Amino acid sequence: MIIGLTGSYCAGKGELAAYLVKKGFQYFSLSDEIRLILRERNITESREAMIAVGNELRSKNGPGYFAGVVARKIKGNAVVDSIRNPAEVDVLRKQSGFFLVAVDAPIELRYKRSVSRARSGDVRSFEEFLANEKKEMSSDPSKQQLHLVIGMADENLINDSALKAMYKKIDELVKKHGKA
Repeated sequence: MIIGLTGSYCAGKGELAAYLVKKGFQYFSLSDEIRLILRERNITESREAMIAVGNELRSKNGPGYFAGVVARKIKGNAVVDSIRNPAEVDVLRKQSGFFLVAVDAPIELRYKRSVSRARSGDVRSFEEFLANEKKEMSSDPSKQQLHLVIGMADENLINDSALKAMYKKIDELVKKHGKA
């Protein structure tokens, strides 16, 4: 079983992925592939740099590039995080047992999460938060098209309450899709 994760910024994808890892799933992140390239190029990691390098490599190597890199690494049950382009979904759908989960939460709650986690490069204002979200909704097929990927999801999970509730929802989805 391969569970793909997509969704809005600070919706809880990372928490969900960590829970699945505790249940024995391998973890892969398309964003981690970009982070590796940033380190190789000695570029300081930031949201802006991640988007720019990701878009550059999708443009150069095809929009499904990062999914192809990760797909070659998967052996057994896995969770694949940070899916942001429809071509990435297309590549992963070729893998046996793949299904895509879109994670979302109300925008005000996601903004509060962003502020409270205080990661380097996170936003300082609600307006900046909205502007960053807009950057993930490009019409250019070689860039992030999060809105289209969310529309491709096999399952939608709203993370607007306690983590236990989200864990229960994902357990139900794993059972529904038949853990391999």
